[in-house]
Amino acid sequence: MKISSLKIDNLGAYLTTGGGVAAAQLISFASIPFIARLSGPEIFGQYSYYFSLITVLCVFCSFKLELSFFTLNDKDIQILESFFFKHILLCGGLIASAFTAIYYSGDLADILLFLSFFFSFFAICGFEFRIQKNIKLGEFMWNAKGRVCRAALFPLFYGFFYFIDFTTFHSIIIAFACANLTADIVFLNNKKAEHSTLPFIASIRHLWPKVKRTVLYLTPAHFLNRYTSGAIILIAGFYDESYAAEIALYAIAVKFLVAPANIVISATSDVIKREVLVNPKAALKNFKKISLFTVSIGAVVSGVVYFLGAPIAALVLGESWIGVADYAVALLPYFLVILIFSPITHTYVILKRQDIDFYWQVFNAIAISCAVLVAINSGFLMAVKMYSVTAAAMMLVSFLICYKLISEHEVVQC
Repeated sequence: MKISSLKIDNLGAYLTTGGGVAAAQLISFASIPFIARLSGPEIFGQYSYYFSLITVLCVFCSFKLELSFFTLNDKDIQILESFFFKHILLCGGLIASAFTAIYYSGDLADILLFLSFFFSFFAICGFEFRIQKNIKLGEFMWNAKGRVCRAALFPLFYGFFYFIDFTTFHSIIIAFACANLTADIVFLNNKKAEHSTLPFIASIRHLWPKVKRTVLYLTPAHFLNRYTSGAIILIAGFYDESYAAEIALYAIAVKFLVAPANIVISATSDVIKREVLVNPKAALKNFKKISLFTVSIGAVVSGVVYFLGAPIAALVLGESWIGVADYAVALLPYFLVILIFSPITHTYVILKRQDIDFYWQVFNAIAISCAVLVAINSGFLMAVKMYSVTAAAMMLVSFLICYKLISEHEVVQC
């Protein structure tokens, strides 16, 4: 095979984005053990449960409007940007209030719960909005800087809260929200963009025909996607509160195995989405070349996890966290499939086939929920194993669908 045949178009964009996410993940590798050690398994498990809820509910704050960037013209983007942050303030406040009412107990914890949810909705949705805008503009360096900044600030904010004796699970959630908001302000919102003066209601009327397809299909699709990603934590946390410590072990395994894969996937999919927008055939060609590298990475990581997972967990986190290795091994099938195949599955919106994505998400949610509910009675670890295998199989189905759609797709004019 000639070396030239392995040459990857837009390599600079891949390296910029990949370098940024790699740096962010390296920081996270140090910060998560720091936070887990300080908080302990019980509090970290509670944080993991509530943060999974926040991640799911964020979909109903943004309605995934940020993904409309790829199908809007410059004038409409100005209107969307002016409208979006008013929208998430309104929706975030309503959802946080409703959720707090459900868990109302009449003490200070209710105020902390509301603040942590409301602040997280605004900060996380805003961060993702800027990320997608920069992808549209090809500003991959700003995205890389923003992700690194967020990763670095997360443990610093939590360390400050710990220093002032604010040590409940709320402190971890608020620390992450602070990191998102700061990174957005410093790095992502770096352009003096023109803003629309169109009133809020008029903005809705103007944008709705143009974003309707994205909202109607991608909101439920992303809700289902995030639900299935956190299904183990959400179902186990609701099923039995005593699973908090085991949830913490699983959450750490996800952070050290699946989360790095997801960040690499995000970096790769950022560029693939742009390439599909411009030249679908070239995007597939580049994807095949990138896959050679992701297969190699997956093989190395799997070997390390299987043979060295337990001693590494004990060394980095302490003996009380050694069970992390068992959950990491259970997650290997899912890890390998998403690392290699899933970057291409982020292109439904570019292909204007949000309907197919939605239908797949429905079947994916049903399959994973059934697998977890059947296995949870045999223990939390068995539920994780069933989740891993089922989610991997469903991701392969999505990959095959997207591959066929891209191979038949024409260039999108934007």
